[in-house]
Amino acid sequence: LLTVQGDFAAAAPLLETHLPEAIAAGLARTGGSLLADLAWCWANTGDIIRARALADQAAIEVLAEDPAHCDLDERAALHARLAQVYARLNETGLATRHGDAAQAAWADDAAQRRLWAARLDEAGLGTPPR
Repeated sequence: LLTVQGDFAAAAPLLETHLPEAIAAGLARTGGSLLADLAWCWANTGDIIRARALADQAAIEVLAEDPAHCDLDERAALHARLAQVYARLNETGLATRHGDAAQAAWADDAAQRRLWAARLDEAGLGTPPR
């Protein structure tokens, strides 16, 4: 919430402190997004070296994900955040690459949601019972 509100100086230490706990508690699949959020915090507080290192780490982690077991919305959010970080760091090529990856992942996510909705409708579960 602090990141969304733009309070990057307050958000960064909280993310740093709780990121290992979150991953250990079973939220590893969101770890890349949390790293990207932390990179965004550092980019906005002027700690460019930390921002670049964390963005690069998150970018590597997303490449290691198994697409069959990946939450598409999480992948899209991660790429979108990395695009923002790299843009702030004046890394235009990387920002564009991650922006394009985010758009593709959002399209895949929308297609997946349409498929699920169709399957629910086919099973007669498209609307709740009255």
